[in-house]
Amino acid sequence: MLDALAGAKERARRREEVEARVPDHLLYEKGWPTVMPTPAEADLLAEIRSAVAAILGVEVGFTDGASVHARYAELMALKAA
Repeated sequence: MLDALAGAKERARRREEVEARVPDHLLYEKGWPTVMPTPAEADLLAEIRSAVAAILGVEVGFTDGASVHARYAELMALKAA
């Protein structure tokens, strides 16, 4: 059990380290996205999503810049509607 706890703490540390790379203006806020990421920011978000998924051992979508950008566009359109 101690080994599992140590592993969980290490994964949490690595996740926090990776997520710290998200620019402040793109951090999650309750509700809808507030800004559209640039293509470079969308690439960064995709890279971060992929890294966090690998750390946690889960599968996620939106793992390339184009799909992240498209998802933001979709959410912002829904917000406007």
